[in-house]
Amino acid sequence: MIIKIPRKVNIKIARYLRQLHRYTGVSMALFIIYLSLTGVALNHAHEWKLDRVTVHNDWLLDLYGYKSPHYVVQFNLLSEKLVQADDKLWLNNRILSGSWLTVVGAVQADNIVIIASTEKLSMYTLQGKLIDQLDASLGLPTPIEAISVNNQTVWIKTNTDILSSDLQLLQWQSKSPNFLLTWSKPKELTSKQKVHVQRLYRHQLLDWESVIQDLHSGRIFGQWGTYFLDMVGILLIVLAFTGIHMWARQSRVKR
Repeated sequence: MIIKIPRKVNIKIARYLRQLHRYTGVSMALFIIYLSLTGVALNHAHEWKLDRVTVHNDWLLDLYGYKSPHYVVQFNLLSEKLVQADDKLWLNNRILSGSWLTVVGAVQADNIVIIASTEKLSMYTLQGKLIDQLDASLGLPTPIEAISVNNQTVWIKTNTDILSSDLQLLQWQSKSPNFLLTWSKPKELTSKQKVHVQRLYRHQLLDWESVIQDLHSGRIFGQWGTYFLDMVGILLIVLAFTGIHMWARQSRVKR
C-alpha cells in the first residue's frame, strides 16, 4: 500500500529542506574558508617563516599550558652574561640550542665562552655560535663539578681531582694551583630580571606553524575540537543529502 503525502505537506518539507540546505551551506562555506586559509598558511609555512617565528601571546601560551621556569640564574662572564632558565640558556639574549639541565658554570677566555655541564664542555663564540663540544669520549674528565679560567688556562674540578688545560681543552693535567681559583657560580637575579627571563623562556616554546596546524585540525580546542570536526562531518552529510533531495525533486517536476 502506497501512502500518498498531501501536497501541502510536500511543500512544507521542501521548504524546510531548502532552508536547512541554505543555512548548512552558509555554515560550511565559512568553515571551508577557515580550512582553506589555515591550509594555505601551512603550505607556505617555511616560506613565510612560520616555523621560526615564535608566539609571544601570553593567553595563547596559557592555552597550551606552557608554564614559566622555576630555576632562573645568571653566570657573569668577562664582558657577557649567560642566563639559564630551567633547561634553556641565553647568551646575550640569544638562545642556545639543546637542553641544559646540568650546567655547573661558565667562563670567558678572549672571545670564547666555555659552558661546563656535568658531562661535557661546550665552546661558543660571543655571538652564540657553537664551536665545539667535548665529552668523556674525547678524554674530558667527568663528572665536572666546577669550572674556572686564569691566564688562558682552564681549570675544572671533578669529584676526585682538579685539572687544567689550555684553551684547546684536549689535554688535561692533574694539578694543584698555587693560587686561589675563582670558580664560576650561578647568581640570583632581581625580581624584574627574573620576570624578563621567564617571558623570554615562554616566548621560545611555541611557533606559529604549530598553532596553525592545531587550528587546521581542531586540536587547539582539545576534546571540543574533536566534537566540532564531528559536527562538521555530519553537516556535510546533511548538505549532501538535502542537495540530492532537492535536485531529484526538481528533476521530477521538470518531467
